[in-house]
Amino acid sequence: QKPRRKGEEEARRESPV
Repeated sequence: QKPRRKGEEEARRESPV
């Protein structure tokens, strides 16, 4: 498992759906 971009992992975790 590797993050697509630096910060994408965090952004995906805190994503207002």
